Amino acid sequence: MKKRGLADWLSLLLHGVVGLGFLLFALQFLMLGLIRRGPHGEVRDRPWFVPRRIEDAAEVGGRIYILYRDSGAVNVYDGQGQFLWAISIPWHDHDSDVRLRVGESSFYLYQRRHDVYQFDRETGELKNSFPWEGREEDFPDERAPGETKEAWAWTPGEGCYDDLTVYRAREDGELQPLIHRGGWVRLFYFTTAWALGFFGMIGVILVENTLKPALRERAKKKNRQKNGKDAGAQE
Repeated sequence: MKKRGLADWLSLLLHGVVGLGFLLFALQFLMLGLIRRGPHGEVRDRPWFVPRRIEDAAEVGGRIYILYRDSGAVNVYDGQGQFLWAISIPWHDHDSDVRLRVGESSFYLYQRRHDVYQFDRETGELKNSFPWEGREEDFPDERAPGETKEAWAWTPGEGCYDDLTVYRAREDGELQPLIHRGGWVRLFYFTTAWALGFFGMIGVILVENTLKPALRERAKKKNRQKNGKDAGAQE
C-alpha cells in the first residue's frame, strides 16, 4: 500500500471541506424549505430553527418578536427571554424579504406585492389578511432612516440585535444578551457554505495540479540523483 504524503493528506482535507460546504448548502435549503412550506398562520409551541441571521426584532408590551431572514418565520419571547410561541407566513421570492410591524394590539408580517397578515400580539392568533397593494405607506418595503435597532445603533434602555443575539441596552451603556444563538449557526449561512465549497475547490485544484506534480518531480529528481550516485559507487 502506497504511503500517503503531505500533499495527499492536504488534498483529502480539502475534499472534506468541499463536501462539508455542499452538505451545509443542502441542509440549509432543506430546513428553509420545511419552514416555507408551513403550516402558515398557525401558532407553534416550539421555536423555529432558522439557518439565517435575524432580520428584525421588536420589544413591545413585554413581548420580543424576532423575524429571521429569508423565512417568514417569527419566534416570540417574554421580556426575560423565555420562549412563548412561533408563527410563520408564506415566503414568496428573493426580490423582497418579509417585514415585521408591531402595533398596539396586533403585529403584522408582509412581503411586497403579496398579502399582509395580521396576528394578535398576545396569542399569535391570525386575525386577518389583506393585499399589500394600496397599503404601501402603512407597510413600507424599506425601513425608514433611524428605524433600525441593530446593535451598532442602539439607544440606552431599548432593545437591539445583531445577527445571532437580541440585547437590551442598559442605561450604563452595556448590552445585556436576552436571546442568543451559538456562533455555530453561522456555519449554515449561505455565505459560509458557499465559501467552504468554493475555496475548498480552489484548494483542491491547486494541490492536484500544482503541488502534487511539483512534489512528484522533486521525488523523481532525488531518485535520479540517488541512482547516479549508486552507479558511480559501483564503478
